Amino acid sequence: MLPFSSIKAGSKIYPTEAALSTEVTGLQKPSVVMVHQILTISHNKLVNKIGDIKDTETREKILQACRSYFEL
Repeated sequence: MLPFSSIKAGSKIYPTEAALSTEVTGLQKPSVVMVHQILTISHNKLVNKIGDIKDTETREKILQACRSYFEL
């Protein structure tokens, strides 16, 4: 699981992060996905699906952050 956090306008986005707009996420505030804080959780803990990222450009940004973090 990749955690999200809200961000303020003008905040620095690091190579292991990807900025997410409210239009893409449906959240109330702009967010950042933090690949450097990746989590492993039990499938049983996934109770309610909140959403997903369907925008291909945003998905590619997230994959690029993963490649940067894992040095792929």
